[in-house]
Parts: sequence; structure tokens; C-alpha cells
Amino acid sequence: MLPVIQFAPVRGVTTPWFYSIFSNNFDGISHAITPFVPLGNPEKQAKRIRNDAKAISSCRFAIVPQLLAQSSSEFIQTALFFKEAGYGTINWNLGCPYPTVTNRGRGAGLLPFPEKIVSILKDVTDALQINISIKTRLGLTTADDLGRLLPLLCELPLDEIIIHGRTARQMYEGDQHWEALDACVQKSPHPVVLNGDITSVDSFLHMCQRYPGISRFMIGRGLLRDPYLAARISGLPVPAGAERQKQLHQFHNAVFLHYRNTLSGTAHRLQKMKEYWVYFASWFEEDAKVFKQIKKIRTESDYDALVAQLFENAALSNE
Repeated sequence: MLPVIQFAPVRGVTTPWFYSIFSNNFDGISHAITPFVPLGNPEKQAKRIRNDAKAISSCRFAIVPQLLAQSSSEFIQTALFFKEAGYGTINWNLGCPYPTVTNRGRGAGLLPFPEKIVSILKDVTDALQINISIKTRLGLTTADDLGRLLPLLCELPLDEIIIHGRTARQMYEGDQHWEALDACVQKSPHPVVLNGDITSVDSFLHMCQRYPGISRFMIGRGLLRDPYLAARISGLPVPAGAERQKQLHQFHNAVFLHYRNTLSGTAHRLQKMKEYWVYFASWFEEDAKVFKQIKKIRTESDYDALVAQLFENAALSNE
């Protein structure tokens, strides 16, 4: 049985439009979750959700939108916007580790309060007919918050629970809490998706060996650094040499074209592309040198020339 590979949200990078472009270039992805939609003015929020939903029609894998909420009313309002935009499934972010989010009782900031989480989910499932999944961490400051929550979710109709094996306090640093993660995988009353630290085929196989009963996995930064990773994991063909070079170049150009058409101002467009090059530089053997060159660029003509030169002359990574 082939693994189910999901694309994890990466704030500011993996927009629905990016997913659509990615899906038309690379294989192996089942579906993707968007970064959460910011709360704010309801009219602006609804407009953004409708605009993002336009990407669905051209995407070759399913896109699941993510929301951030600390109350039933916030959840239901945003979920209704998603439902009206045509989405059939939504994901609730209970894992965002950033203090600006957690200090307001959102994201992983809700994890120490399992009864509140259950109460919100009951209100939402009573009010709406829509599929719900959860993306979470093991806890806010300790790794036992999720273990207390999971038994309380037995009666709730959740699609799946996506677990990152760190606490919010750890951000993305340090080792995962393997024993706590083991316990959560065993306790979960719903299908588990494992998220975090899958950056290569070897790291994926390590996860499979530790959790032989799990078939769903989520990868974010690993796919940005190696867009072929899902295909490699699934045993699908991966191009090599000039064909690979051409495909990566075309993918980059499609991403840049989208921002040329949607963002105003050279500085704005280049800054957005430099966010992607944090990951795209890994496509090349001399990734640090490549990223340093990209960071220095100030004009679009210089950017176009450097990118063309890189894809024509620079050696691609063997990964």
C-alpha cells in the first residue's frame, strides 16, 4: 500500500496558488493544508477565502483550508466562509507555536485546556455539516497536553489528527518527544498523520519502522527543499539531469509569474521570491552560495539573469 503524503502548511509560502502550481509539476501528493487564514474583518476574511478558492479548480490534489480559532463563534464564522467557497473539509490549527498566537489562546495555546477544545468541537459539529481534521503538537510547554485531550475526542467525528512530535516551546528545534508521541499514536481514537522531520527517503523509512501501523504522513519544508521527495517515497519516476533541471526551472518561473501578475512593485515581488529561495537554494549543490547571490539582487532584470545562469550552469543537488 502506497503511503498517503500530505503537504504541510508553511506560513507565507504554501498558498493555494503555490499548491496549484506545484501540483502541475510534481507527483506523489494526496492533499495539502493551507496556512491558517488570519482572523479580522469578516468581509475581508471572506473575500480572501473566495480568492484563494479559485486555485482549487486547477490543482491536481485536494486542498484543505486551515483556520485559527479560540471560540465556537470564531470557528463557525470562518468555517461558514470556507463552506460557502466550496470546501468540504477544514483543518483546525492547534499547533501554531508562535507566542503572538499562543499568548492569545489560539493554536497550541489551547492545548492545556482540553475541555475547551472539546466544547468548541461539539458546538461546531452540531452547527455545521463539514468534515474536520486537527493539526496539533504534543503540548504547549510540556509533552503531555495532547495525551490528556485524545481520550476526550472519542465521540467526535474527526477525519484525522495530524501530530507534530514537539511542544510549542520547542518551535522547530531539538528532538521530538518520541515516547510521548508513541503514547499518542496508541491513544488516538482517529486516524493519525505523522508530521515533522521527514526530509529524505531515509528519514521517512525511519518513521515507518517506528510506526508500522501508520500510512499517513505530512511533509512541509522537506518538499520545498526537494519537490520530488513525495515521488521518491512512493516509488514514482523522478527525472534526472537536463530534464530535472528544466522542470525545476519551469516550476520556479511559474511561481514568479504568479507574483509578477499579482504583486505590485519590484521590491515586493523580489522579497516574496527570496522567501522561496530559503528552500529553493537546496536544489543546488552550493546552496549557501546560491542563497547569498539571490539575497543580493535588487532588480528584476538582475534576478532573471541570475536565475537563468543558475539553472543553466550550477550543479543540482543529488538529493
